This record gives sequence, structure tokens and C-alpha cells, in this order.
Amino acid sequence: MKIIDARVRVPYKSFANAAIFKDPAAMDAWAQMFNIARPPKVAGMEELFADMERAGVSKALVSCRRGHNVENADIAEACSLYGDKLFGFVEIDPKDGVALGLEEIDRYVLNGPCSGVAVEPGFNRRGPLYADDEQFYFVYEACEKNQIPLYFNFGGFIGPDYSYNDPDMIVKIGRTFPKLKMMIAHAAYPHILKIIHTAVANPNVYVLPDMYGFDIPGGELYIKAANTMLRNQIIFGSAYPIFDIKAAADYYMSCGIQESILPNIMAGNVERFLGL
Repeated sequence: MKIIDARVRVPYKSFANAAIFKDPAAMDAWAQMFNIARPPKVAGMEELFADMERAGVSKALVSCRRGHNVENADIAEACSLYGDKLFGFVEIDPKDGVALGLEEIDRYVLNGPCSGVAVEPGFNRRGPLYADDEQFYFVYEACEKNQIPLYFNFGGFIGPDYSYNDPDMIVKIGRTFPKLKMMIAHAAYPHILKIIHTAVANPNVYVLPDMYGFDIPGGELYIKAANTMLRNQIIFGSAYPIFDIKAAADYYMSCGIQESILPNIMAGNVERFLGL
């Protein structure tokens, strides 16, 4: 079965300096909490690709995280070097200004090696913002106009409090930009039923539970949605390097998602999101 991992962080340049790679003890604690194995080795790109190969994963999505000191130029460079393995998403910080934001979209996506744009409102580098803050609107407008997929880091602990992950904002954005394709990474957890209903009402909203789709409280609701209302909108992701890609893929393949629907969850839905 074809598998695309929609949530991977790459050990490349500025990303390799992030705590997610530099603090293994903290990552071990996360893995224990979610009861999913850690990768056998996290040292560089070759180890990432070996983990992908063991899991049968053909390509992975990597989203820049400027709030964690990751640079768009490094994501673009990784995609240039490993375009057969990666789909890159550059993060736009609206507080950098409209001109710079649009220039980065043009340089890295429209005329560069990357596949889309990311925003991380709750962890925005120059201070947290709500996703429906109109400072983001030029980003959403550019993505809608140019048919660029938009990757939201939106859920879990992303933000000062859980109001920063409220799906009501995604409803508003979807109504304002009805042709904008959005992927909701971390699936707005813990606002599970709200994001499921939001996606049901808006087929351009794709839901990526990644680590929150594992065997934790509420995770079973994403699985039930995958079997029913959101069979065309739930997407697989591992959250590497916190978790081993094969262990994450094995969980999704055996957690109760119907066999006939698995090809959608593991690859087909993210391909539609990417416009492939």
C-alpha cells in the first residue's frame, strides 16, 4: 500500500538544532505518554530515510516552524536536495509584513521547490495570534488565488491556551476563503468533535490527527470519523522524530480503519490535498 507521512520534521540544518532533535529525554517521555516507539536512531537525513523505507513510506511532508528557529531557506534547500522524498511547506509570519510574506511564497513555492505554505498562529515567531486574525488574510488570499495548499499547525499545546486551537476560527476562514485547501495538523485536539464537524461542513478541510490519533483519550473519534464522515479527509502522519514512522504507520494500519478506506487515509487524501 502506498504511504505518505504528512507530519515529519527533518534533521537538516536549523531544524536539527530544534529541541525535538536535541532533547531525547523529553522525546522519550512523549513517546511513553502516547505508547508509541521512538525511532531506532535519530542522527541525520539518512536515518530519517531509513525509517521511512522500513515503514514503506514513499514521501513525507515537512513544515517549517519558525517559532522553533527553523528557517524557510533550509526547508527549501532540503526539498531541492531530496525532492524525491519530501514535500516542503514554508511558514509565513504575517508580522514580517505583506511584502516579505508574498515574496517568500513566490520564491519558495510558486517559483521554488516547495509544495505549500504553513502557518502556526499559536506559536507565531513574533508573538501568538489567533488563526482568524486578519493579519493572516493576505496569506490565505494568496494561497486560495494560486491554489496553494495551506498547512495549519493547530492543536495540542500549540498556543498559550486551548482557545488558539478552536475550530470556530477554521469555520470563519473557510467561509471567507471558500476555495482554500487547509490541513489541520494535530487535528485541533482537544476540540475533536468540533473539528470533525467543521470538516464535514467544508470538504476543503483535511484533518491530520498524527500523534493524537493514537490510543489516547479521544483518538478513537478520529478513527471513527475516518471510517464514516471523513473517509476522504483524514490523513496519516507520524510526528517523527518523537515517534518511529513504522510504529506509527503500523498503528494506523491496525487501529480499526476499514481495509477499503486505508488507501485514502495513508496516501490518497494527502495527494488530493496536494493537488497531485
